[in-house]
Amino acid sequence: MRFAAIDIGNSRVKILSKEHGSVVFPIDELDDTWFDGLRSFIQKHKSPYSWALSSVNSKVEEDIIDMLIEFSPVIIAAEFILNNQTLIDISQVSGAGSDRIFGVIGATNYSKPPFITVDCGTAITINYLDKNSTFRGGAILPGVSTQLRALNQFTEQLPLLLPEYTDLPFGSTTMQAMTVGTLWSAVGAIKEIISRIKSSAGIQSIPIVFTGGEHQLLASALSDMEIISSPNLVLEGILTAQISLPSETDFSQNI
Repeated sequence: MRFAAIDIGNSRVKILSKEHGSVVFPIDELDDTWFDGLRSFIQKHKSPYSWALSSVNSKVEEDIIDMLIEFSPVIIAAEFILNNQTLIDISQVSGAGSDRIFGVIGATNYSKPPFITVDCGTAITINYLDKNSTFRGGAILPGVSTQLRALNQFTEQLPLLLPEYTDLPFGSTTMQAMTVGTLWSAVGAIKEIISRIKSSAGIQSIPIVFTGGEHQLLASALSDMEIISSPNLVLEGILTAQISLPSETDFSQNI
């Protein structure tokens, strides 16, 4: 049995397999071209193939599952994998999204615990795995793009901007002020939360694994921290957990 992972996010669909590598398809609700490209890529994966699926986007999830069923005999829900994996202990948290947990599992390929993962997407999630491989939870805050969209949507005067890096301490124009405020508020929050986790755990230093669509932007503003970068961390976690399941696991339990 060969394995592939698919992660359906709010704005992107990402796929990772050892056979065909990784690919990203931005979701465009006004143009179906992205879906056609996704279908073409999935067709490359020859049966028998086991697909592990994680999703936080119910709007497109059903259509993608229907498409996967055309090409694969086995589709496994992320929840099934999480309920059967033994790589980390998730009993101390409730309601955590599977993307957060799989990101933590993916980070075990880069560092021994304790460590922190920071996933920089529509939301920024900060997640802590302690020295006993127990997932202790973390924090969730708006991503930089989400902040910028909110400023535009809920005001009359502020424009819609794309996130970008600036080392200005303050902005002399409205657009500069928005860029400074959204970028460095996210950076400040990440630093403060990590500092509080270290203080609570009684440790001086801790590996930090960054991922997500905006992780390069935020990592560039955190040059004073030792950061491990992994653009496919959640997918790596899905594959790692899927492959680690006992050989006697019944993979016929499709979605």
